[in-house]
Amino acid sequence: MRALAVVLLSFASLLVAPATASAALPMLFVPVDVPGFGPCCDGGLVNNLPILSAFGADRGQSLDAVVVVTPSPTLVPAPAEAYRGLALVGHQMDMVFGEWQYQYLRRSILLEEALSALDAAVVEHGWSREVVEAIKAKLGLDVARPVPIVSIRPVEPLLGGMLSALFDPALRRLYVETGRQRAREVLDRLGWT
Repeated sequence: MRALAVVLLSFASLLVAPATASAALPMLFVPVDVPGFGPCCDGGLVNNLPILSAFGADRGQSLDAVVVVTPSPTLVPAPAEAYRGLALVGHQMDMVFGEWQYQYLRRSILLEEALSALDAAVVEHGWSREVVEAIKAKLGLDVARPVPIVSIRPVEPLLGGMLSALFDPALRRLYVETGRQRAREVLDRLGWT
């Protein structure tokens, strides 16, 4: 039992540097040295939702689903008052990251729908499997397969803005608990729990 605990702690320590680097927002935090990679910071400025990277070398053959967790709700209502100062900066950052997330999710969902439609054409339109595979090959999707994308996001906007929880441990705990509750709801609805 003690050996297992040591292995788990060693494994967890390997994750600390990458997780910390992922939260190291440029211009606010210094890069974190990740063993084997060097100095790293939050990659959200380049690719905030790397769904296509999740497909890996086997192009999704080993995936059952891609689960996306994001703090922004699907629909964000207009603010009650004008943003000022740090709230304005945080809101603008939310807008940029939110748009990137939307675009990545949209492309991934369209790809999943297109692959599903091609596969369904065999039954619905009597296309031969060879024709469908030839179309996929021409599009560079010959190895890809439909992979469901599950989005876990809050129903309503979280309190504060993107930078609010940096200075408020209670707000961070609220965010984590809200995320856990929403994940339970989504995964229960899918029958994954």
